[in-house]
Amino acid sequence: MSNIQEPLKKIFDRHRIVFWYDTDKELRADYEALDLPDVIKVELNNNEFGIKHHILRKEPKAKFLIYHEGEQPDDLNNWLLDVLLAHGEFRTDQASIYLSELSLGPEFTDLAREHLEFFNASKRMETLKNLIKPDDTPSAIKLKMLAVCCGADPRIDTILENLLSELAVERQEKFNLLARCGLEPFLWEQLKRRYAYDSETKSIRDFVIELFQSCYGMELGTTATLTGDAMVFLRRWKDSIRHRKAFEHLSDDCAEILSIEQDLQKRDFRSLQDIDYFRLIDQKIIRDLVRSVADRTVSAGECAMVLRTRRQSHWYEKFRHLYEAVEYAARFIYALDEMDLQVSSLSSGIERYYGSWYRLDQLYRKFIYHSLRSGMTSLLELLTNQVEDLYTNSYLLQVNDQWQRAVDECQKWSAYPFAVQNRFYERWVKPFLNKNKKIFVIISDALRFEIGEELLGMIRREDRGLDIFQHYDMNEAFSINNRLQEYRACKTFEVTFLPID
Repeated sequence: MSNIQEPLKKIFDRHRIVFWYDTDKELRADYEALDLPDVIKVELNNNEFGIKHHILRKEPKAKFLIYHEGEQPDDLNNWLLDVLLAHGEFRTDQASIYLSELSLGPEFTDLAREHLEFFNASKRMETLKNLIKPDDTPSAIKLKMLAVCCGADPRIDTILENLLSELAVERQEKFNLLARCGLEPFLWEQLKRRYAYDSETKSIRDFVIELFQSCYGMELGTTATLTGDAMVFLRRWKDSIRHRKAFEHLSDDCAEILSIEQDLQKRDFRSLQDIDYFRLIDQKIIRDLVRSVADRTVSAGECAMVLRTRRQSHWYEKFRHLYEAVEYAARFIYALDEMDLQVSSLSSGIERYYGSWYRLDQLYRKFIYHSLRSGMTSLLELLTNQVEDLYTNSYLLQVNDQWQRAVDECQKWSAYPFAVQNRFYERWVKPFLNKNKKIFVIISDALRFEIGEELLGMIRREDRGLDIFQHYDMNEAFSINNRLQEYRACKTFEVTFLPID
């Protein structure tokens, strides 16, 4: 055995007296060649009492290396057992050298012998050495060894996340390494203790299938083999930015294996609104919401509550435009049902439009926008057909007829108290100039009123200390005579325009 001087120096950093039993009687030359500063070398050879007096009484502060060529005597016949137990022992087997390098005591000998493959790599040894703490137990050391093999923090959840990320790309280098290092049984032991995972066909793939099945079952109140800690882990894992892709890939795989799509067919979407383990759940909720909104079996308020819950879903961003389209459709249908579309005069028509009717155009525009942006318009087909029909026939036609009647009966083109356009400067601009104040006027050709109202709200939310006012000009408010024709010409765009004369 060569190069034993450095391990011995490390032991003497912790102990004043070190015993060395050369069991195979092969290292006398190494012993005799040792040159350790400030260490007295003593050979043990039936002189136990003399040595004991020397090291404890004669030189109680000096460092001693006590060498014996041969096996260590059994405890009953070891007259220096008390000194040995109180101090250190240097062993020349590979496991003991590893322990010495890690500054671990002989109580870890079995651990080192069981996992020699782990310690054969200097990089793993160095990484483990930086993780070890003085009060670590053998189990804690094993957990840190697992972490080193998996490139993770020494926690079972982070170790699992890395193994699952490896599984998602159909690789298993990390798992093969920990298996070669003899740590696979310890991994299954930890999964059983933490999550109650126990299977005759243990594997990371088998675990993740059981994980999704059990957590899905726990959410629905059915049977589950794993503990509640498994649900805590799954929620942490799916919310991890680093492991997001791995979660989504394995979620889709497990959904197919577990026949989740077939199971969802028999469930009400309301019982699923808090669950987001599979993207199929979002698709199910959207399809059912579309049908329910179209059938008027769910109110706009209930629809909004469902969507508020789903905004916390892992998959929400992938389906955001579909959810938004459904909500705006529900709000449009509800608003149309509540709207009085009667026009008794030019003034009442203008007043009702800017007071409430514009919301129908606004909600319709947002529905069309989100529907097109979703890229999945087929999911919204039933609702799209209904919204289009209501917008065209129940809103546009009715208001157009009402407005035309009011225009035909009008004797003078005026609508008190709305000012005509040629008085705009005098009414809105000149008062500011008279006070030497600055004013900015935004002029936009053919800006729909409902878009202007939304823009105004956005500007006001900026809260920049601006004095903002609205101007409604009767001549520009709206003319609805050709509304249907322009709507049909523009319906391929994301918004339709309110024609202005």
